[in-house]
Amino acid sequence: MPEIKISPDGIRAIQQREELRLKAYKCQAGVWTIGWGHTSGVTAGMVITQEQAQAFLAADLQPIEQFLSREGYRGLKQNQYDALASLIFNIGTLNYSRSTLRRMLKAGAPAKGCAAQFLKWKFATDRATGEKKISQGLVNRRQAEYKQYLAGEA
Repeated sequence: MPEIKISPDGIRAIQQREELRLKAYKCQAGVWTIGWGHTSGVTAGMVITQEQAQAFLAADLQPIEQFLSREGYRGLKQNQYDALASLIFNIGTLNYSRSTLRRMLKAGAPAKGCAAQFLKWKFATDRATGEKKISQGLVNRRQAEYKQYLAGEA
């Protein structure tokens, strides 16, 4: 069975959820961000082209694909893989590694139960203050990932 990778539809979904920004901005967590959610090496005043944003996204997705490959999930459908990649792109591999969702997937839990775990990742934490609050943007994103994960399920 060939190794699964994020699909073009999965990449488009992340792009829609992230919103392209060519000038650096501070996200709701207070982190400098540019392109489609790229944070590494971003500084105030930084400006990029759409081509650079595309290159950043491709580079940012590689370690997520490598991580998911190492996880060794069996039987994931493409839409489930894409939804997982979107979640991990947003919350990071460390947070995902500690999640109930990961434990459930490793245990072979049903798709509906796994999908419900996406909805719990709705809090934004301000890195400066440590304050956690529900983010409507994250609520919307998690609902979209939930639907993506369950696409085609009976």
